[in-house]
Amino acid sequence: MELHKRKAPKNTQKSGEQRTYSSARIDKPDVTEFVQKDKSEAPGQFHVEICSAFWVCFVSSVEEWDEMFLQRQAIVPHRVLIVVLNNMGTLSLDMLFFRRLGTLLRLLFPCRLHSWTLWLALVVMTTSFVDQVATYFVGVLPSQFYVVLGNRDLSAFHFLCAKATVLLASLWYFFYTNLSFIQISHFSNCTLQSLASIKYFTSLLAIKCREICTYTLHRLYFKRRAFYKLNSSSENLDNIDQRLTQDIEKTTQVLACDLFAPVITAPFIILYYSYLTWKSSGWLGPLTIYTYFVFVTFVNRYLLSPIVGLVNETEKREGDFRQRHMEVRTNVESIAFYQSGLIENILTNQKLKVLLKTKRKLVDWRFALNIVTNVFDYFGGILSYLIIGIPIFMTHAYDSLSGTELNGVVAMNAFFYLYLIYSFTNLIALSEKIGDLAGVTHR
Repeated sequence: MELHKRKAPKNTQKSGEQRTYSSARIDKPDVTEFVQKDKSEAPGQFHVEICSAFWVCFVSSVEEWDEMFLQRQAIVPHRVLIVVLNNMGTLSLDMLFFRRLGTLLRLLFPCRLHSWTLWLALVVMTTSFVDQVATYFVGVLPSQFYVVLGNRDLSAFHFLCAKATVLLASLWYFFYTNLSFIQISHFSNCTLQSLASIKYFTSLLAIKCREICTYTLHRLYFKRRAFYKLNSSSENLDNIDQRLTQDIEKTTQVLACDLFAPVITAPFIILYYSYLTWKSSGWLGPLTIYTYFVFVTFVNRYLLSPIVGLVNETEKREGDFRQRHMEVRTNVESIAFYQSGLIENILTNQKLKVLLKTKRKLVDWRFALNIVTNVFDYFGGILSYLIIGIPIFMTHAYDSLSGTELNGVVAMNAFFYLYLIYSFTNLIALSEKIGDLAGVTHR
């Protein structure tokens, strides 16, 4: 009785000294006290504290982390994790998501010269831009072939064939020499090489991002008994093990492999092809495409918001279902002794029923989003030819051209318009991935 009544010694340590705990008794921590205290403090204080905790982990090696964390005793790990993982609120594609995504990006891409993630990101960007340059030159070749074949010019035809061969050979040499260390022997064309190289470097980037993010949260999770306090007292934090394993893996995979290269290159592609569209069709061509994209964005925004919450809910239900099976595996002897297999079957099926119901809702909303995305994709192809009619029938910019020359101009302009529309529709097609990223980023 004396042992249980013994109180923990008061904390009389000075600033900078390491905290010690009584070995007589480990009191159950009261997380509600921290949450209530959080609400009374300044609104931006915890955001600064979280960023400071992440900034501590921007070091070049794992060995430096202990020393850095010992110098930041003011940061309480379990408190930071509560703020990061708790207080979720209504999850959607809003400013809260972008603030959390910004914190994650500052963690993954620190402004340091010896940051591997930053260098890998630069390599991915360079490869993506080279791929876009190759796409442009290959895309304008058919229009030149139309003119040459229409005029029956054999010498010009030979010149274009040689030009296309040199272009493809130079691109093959670029990707082959830069990727020889991974033993890529041959490709059918330059597009396959660029796609393979982008996929390879984005996969490396995803692995490095997962390493940084997981090491950071591990340092916060295993310091000062944060793991005990989170697992025993945080009622609103479900499946912390899943958040630290599967959710981090999915977040870094979607961010690095599915979204990074398209989102980074999209502004430059859109600006360049908008200029080419304006040059060939006037201001009405880009205005039509931009108006079309704004309308599509509003429709997708309406369909995407419920998907974010459902993705988060699905991940939670998946964790609950897996946790239920883990409890059965842990207590197999007790279940067999009490002959409780039927009860465990009912309880496990209840978890499965809730999971499948949530996944059905997610599938329904994704089905609606895919229908809208596909409709806009098909209409985008028709829209490009409607824009081609502007300089031909409205402004009469090509009245002086012959039929063969007009075919070449139409083919080249069609490539410009189609690629601009494709760039917008590609961003729209990424809306499902953005919804997945938002769901796991909130977690």
